[in-house]
Amino acid sequence: MTARIDFPEDRSASSPGWKRAAVTGLKLAVTMGLLALVFFRFSDPQAIVAHLKSFPLQGLLLPLACMAASLVFFAARWNAILAATARPLRFDALFKATLAALFFSQALPTGLGGDVYRVWYARRAGIALPQAVSSVVLDRVLALAAAVVFIAAALPVLLSLPELAPISLLLIAAPVVAIGGLSVIAILDRLTGILPPLQRPGLAALAASLAALGADGRKLARSWPWGIASFLLALVNQLLFGLTVYGLGQGLGIELPLTSVLILFPPVLLLSMVPISLAGWGVREGAMVYFLGAAGIPAEPALSASILFGLLNLVIALPGGIVWVLDRPAASPTRGQK
Repeated sequence: MTARIDFPEDRSASSPGWKRAAVTGLKLAVTMGLLALVFFRFSDPQAIVAHLKSFPLQGLLLPLACMAASLVFFAARWNAILAATARPLRFDALFKATLAALFFSQALPTGLGGDVYRVWYARRAGIALPQAVSSVVLDRVLALAAAVVFIAAALPVLLSLPELAPISLLLIAAPVVAIGGLSVIAILDRLTGILPPLQRPGLAALAASLAALGADGRKLARSWPWGIASFLLALVNQLLFGLTVYGLGQGLGIELPLTSVLILFPPVLLLSMVPISLAGWGVREGAMVYFLGAAGIPAEPALSASILFGLLNLVIALPGGIVWVLDRPAASPTRGQK
């Protein structure tokens, strides 16, 4: 007997259609506005087209290899979190779920499609709903924390660049906010425990989810070796993203050392995670022009590198759609066919 796996209904579907359409429309407007600003105000579109046309195909080998490797480490990080907070899943099945989640993150306008899919997948694999939600949220938190660690380590260099002086306070605040956020997550269950009983089911469910997140966060931090492994895997992913941009820069003729890319790209990646545009487009391009410009890189090659980075994300995500279509009638992630 084969268990059928269908894509879960998006939780946002319960909200009025006009609200979803308004949010999507707003993100689309922000995306197009930022792209237009960067393209036509701070760069020469014809020069960008020339850079993209002249990019050598062999220059894609290192970036594609790094992006593909990052998916393996992404799946391994999520499985380490599940091992610490619930139980590990079969890695081959979890890797397929990671590919599908990346596809939905790129294909759906909400930006949360991949997270919804991962929660559903973990739940389908027998993980309790609170732990399924916590695993995805903690995975997001670790990705943010890894980017902040790179920023904190590079602060002396970043603050020494005159072009970054206007945002120096933001750069300093990032590690402070991250530490504060992690501290709050660690005591969420105790904070919700002092609240009076909540009568509304929705609020009660939210409080229960926050409590589970706090408990699972502490469990992950104490778990050996899963806690340290999950964080190290997040750091490796940051290195791979930096190598991806470095490889793209080499193909575009950007003369920037790898160390400089590893210093300047984490703030770009952190800003692109802010959910105000579609899949980070527009925000990433503007941030790339700004931060690479601080190192003396002209806007056109910097913007070209960002465009190629975004296109590579789309290319890497496409197999996830194929995996999801082919895997829909597959068996449970934890048990074979009966």
